[in-house]
Amino acid sequence: IRYAYDRYDEINDLYKNGYPEGAKTGWATFDEHLTFYDSFLTVITGIPSHGKSNFLDNLMLRLAVKNGWKFGVFSPENGKVEIHFQRLAEILIGKPFLPNYGNRMSKLELDKALEWINANIFFIQPDNEEFSLSNILDVASYLVTKHGIKGFIIDPWNTITHEYQDLTETEYTKDILNKLTFFERNHGLHLFLVAHPAKMKKKKDSSQYDIPTLYDISGSANWYNKAELGITIYRDFGSDFGTTKQ
Repeated sequence: IRYAYDRYDEINDLYKNGYPEGAKTGWATFDEHLTFYDSFLTVITGIPSHGKSNFLDNLMLRLAVKNGWKFGVFSPENGKVEIHFQRLAEILIGKPFLPNYGNRMSKLELDKALEWINANIFFIQPDNEEFSLSNILDVASYLVTKHGIKGFIIDPWNTITHEYQDLTETEYTKDILNKLTFFERNHGLHLFLVAHPAKMKKKKDSSQYDIPTLYDISGSANWYNKAELGITIYRDFGSDFGTTKQ
């Protein structure tokens, strides 16, 4: 049971000051439409190879650098920690990491990136292939207590070991998304979850696909109904620019 007086100070602060300003990314046009708060569930979807993980890496680093957010990351698709670190370091420094590239980052720049990432980004890599959601959330809870993380990433959903038992996929998805919602609210986390679309529809008279929505993710409309924020990453390969749909 929770009583209103338990949150007396928070209620009075909300009355006096209103909602605080959300965390911004530094992408000027993006920030005009969307800022980020803790205790939120964001589902990110998009056609494979359209850049969901790259977008999320950039978003994570911007929230971390500009707002002091620390992150826990469960991202098997990015491979070993050193491979994921390479991409993050290149984003941070703005220079190539590997040999034989022009304007490669210096050893000093590498060491600075290593020091900063080590203190702000925490990688979760289980010792075996049993990536159960309960185990992942246990580690996330530990990172909240130990390091004060503000954001947590699961990328992607289909790498987790799912235990449907006697539930249908629709029932299971509803239950799990409810569990994730309670988890992020109880831990003050912004939880980013990447989920691939199951249904891919091509545009009429075109070889390109329509922009998917959260309704296209396997598991029914619960993805749309339960997420507090949904983002679709879509690239028009006939154009120089991609599209971010909110």
